[in-house]
Amino acid sequence: MKPLLICFLIFIAVISSVLSWHNMIYQADSLPSFYKDEVANVQDAVSFFANGVYKNDRYGLAYTSGIAVTWPSAIGWYIGHNMLASRLACAFFSWLFGILLGFWFFRRNKYTSLESITAAVCLWGLTITTPFALPYWFGFMYNLGELNTIILIVFGLFLLSKHPMLSTFIFGISLWQGKFIYSPLVWAILLGNIFSQKLSTKRMLTSFLVHIVVFLLPLFIWMGWIFLRFDILMIKQWLFDELSWLNSNKAVHAPAVSSMKFSLGALKERLSSSDFEWVSYTLGTKMKNLWFSFGAIGATLMGLIMAKKKILSISDREKWISIMASIGIGFYSVLYFFIRPYMWQRYFHPAIYTGFGLFVFWFLKWIRKSSLNLKPLFYAAAFFLIILQGISAVKHPILQPKTSYARSCTDLYSAKCDPTLYK
Repeated sequence: MKPLLICFLIFIAVISSVLSWHNMIYQADSLPSFYKDEVANVQDAVSFFANGVYKNDRYGLAYTSGIAVTWPSAIGWYIGHNMLASRLACAFFSWLFGILLGFWFFRRNKYTSLESITAAVCLWGLTITTPFALPYWFGFMYNLGELNTIILIVFGLFLLSKHPMLSTFIFGISLWQGKFIYSPLVWAILLGNIFSQKLSTKRMLTSFLVHIVVFLLPLFIWMGWIFLRFDILMIKQWLFDELSWLNSNKAVHAPAVSSMKFSLGALKERLSSSDFEWVSYTLGTKMKNLWFSFGAIGATLMGLIMAKKKILSISDREKWISIMASIGIGFYSVLYFFIRPYMWQRYFHPAIYTGFGLFVFWFLKWIRKSSLNLKPLFYAAAFFLIILQGISAVKHPILQPKTSYARSCTDLYSAKCDPTLYK
């Protein structure tokens, strides 16, 4: 690689990272409060670090975001003792592991270390920069867990071929101590991996049962931890609280417009009703939701057709996992558009993140097969990206001139952080 090109790639990686952090710090400081989930999740993590009990004042022992994805918030809180520090810690670890994941992915695809790190940094910058930013991209700074969970799942996916049991164990952690909403995607990946091995029926069933046992291990370990900290009755209490919370949450979030009607009329009613968040989205956000869900399914179908015609080269494992991932996106799409109360954007993140991953996967497959030299196009796109990031950065200061909620929230168990609970 020529020295001038090395300098250019380093320049792009450094400048894009700096501008990404300018954006994330600004968002972390200016984002409004998210009393119910953000404060509860930070309380959970801080409590676990302090006394080994994953508990918050709003939901007790119940949670939908486990310690495997919320722990960064506790580190931030202990360092800065305010919500801004917690959000920045969440941003830092999501950014760090996201970059490492991207680096690993591009290195596996035979790119140099410098090209891989630059591509990973640029992909991160792309997903948080207007107008290309993913819908509700800043959710990870609220400590909601969706992004960290998909990062865990993809790390497990990368280990699947050589270390299937370790991969399955990571999948279990991502669900039982992460976000259980990803269970359809995880099981789609596991089933795709099993199908790709072309085992006999008996061996397939045996493999499936072994995967279930390993998948459940993180849950048993968590229950064992509760037993060590308390007693067996507390395990029962935890299970009861978790199930009770899920049922009460389902009852509370019941909009006026009916769900579970699979018809075009019901869909139009949901998309036009003020009871649902979809009606407030910009056209760009709506198009991104459709692009990274149905568009990704279409890209996968095209890729599979090209693979069957020997235009692209993919392994049986890649074929089956991409098929099952697309089925997972379809499941989440039906769930979101026809069933989910309120259609909150974060509910659709599993489909969006999976779709984004499929686009990157198929795009790289096409690049490696193409005889065209597309590296100059990447360099131009990377330079264009930092221009966009720079334009965004000059529009606002890195911190709000007035004291923000994030900086004023200095006591997790007071009205400073959650005035709806601590009145």
